[in-house]
Amino acid sequence: MNKPWGTETTLTPKDSPYCMKVLDIRRGERLSLQSHTEKHETLHIAKGEAAVLIGDVTRLMKDGQTVVIPPNVKHRIQAMTRCVIYEASTPETGKTIRYEDDYGRGDEEL
Repeated sequence: MNKPWGTETTLTPKDSPYCMKVLDIRRGERLSLQSHTEKHETLHIAKGEAAVLIGDVTRLMKDGQTVVIPPNVKHRIQAMTRCVIYEASTPETGKTIRYEDDYGRGDEEL
């Protein structure tokens, strides 16, 4: 699926007990500052470097590093280089709350 920051490919069927995605983010682009009411995510940087904000802490992450983001925690990813991220999460349920979005998108029911 095309996104304003790159592409998002879902690898699992909708009725799966978990969700697996591949995010391909263009250099300099960033995702929303957001949180999820139910979704629990694990992000693995497969290629590139990204600044990952979790709560009030920004971590510069690169190839091979992984971070866990629990529900209701504000987070944002910014690609410092072209970045490929594997995202494993609980099923796509609940709501995504967007606090800031460079592309003017609002909240989203999952």
